Amino acid sequence: MFVNFGSGKCPVCGDFGKTMEKNVFHCPKCSIAFNDFYISNFQELKEYENKYWN
Repeated sequence: MFVNFGSGKCPVCGDFGKTMEKNVFHCPKCSIAFNDFYISNFQELKEYENKYWN
């Protein structure tokens, strides 16, 4: 299937992913979300800009 490079590393390209939740990571290069058991094409969570709230 694919090679798991380790916790927090993308199983497709091997780059480190950004933490979305406790054990769920997002790879900006591949645009996928993943953990140790699955890969999803779920896009990255949107970060709201603080300038609208200040």
